[in-house]
Amino acid sequence: MNRKILIALLAGIVFLGGCIKDPVKLPQLLLTKWTYVGQGTYKYDYDSQLRLTISSYVPLKGAVSIKRYSEFNADGAAMYYDHQYVGSPAGLSQYRPEYDVLGRLTHLRTYDVDNNFVQLVTFTYLSTGIEQFNYSATGVLALRVFYFVNAAGNITSTEYFNNTGVLLQRRTFSLFDDQKSSKWLLPSLEGRELYSVNNYRAHSVYDPTTGI
Repeated sequence: MNRKILIALLAGIVFLGGCIKDPVKLPQLLLTKWTYVGQGTYKYDYDSQLRLTISSYVPLKGAVSIKRYSEFNADGAAMYYDHQYVGSPAGLSQYRPEYDVLGRLTHLRTYDVDNNFVQLVTFTYLSTGIEQFNYSATGVLALRVFYFVNAAGNITSTEYFNNTGVLLQRRTFSLFDDQKSSKWLLPSLEGRELYSVNNYRAHSVYDPTTGI
């Protein structure tokens, strides 16, 4: 059970602000549904080669989000995917990921529905974690994120910084239960920090054909 909860948490973490890994990457384990109680449900579909082809998020309120993956490379990684909020006027967003020789995501380029370049996200892999930089279409830094990774390769916490280096948010993840806590750090007009803690309980469902 602990292993299932861990995989569900990691699957959610790495898709926050851009995908780093697919839920299907671990052998013999296909995540098919993941629910935030009181929030909504994630669903995942795969092709006959066990490659993630569709991921969707159905919130209790708001527009349904759908991602479609295609143009797979020899390692089974998608070289293209699009993202759409059903019924939303925002339209379709398109993504072009790039990977290093180890199969890790290094660049993620975003385009709008008319193929205009919108954003570049880069990922650098360090001994202590993963560093993410978000740049605008003109090359201006907009956001920096650091994912702390322990010796076992698990993401234990994240920190979000604005373009001037101010810490905006710190999130910590409990790896062996189904609780996730996040703490926002918002500077007030008086220069003090305002804290808002959100707790979610996550439940996961796995493909019965895997036997897990």
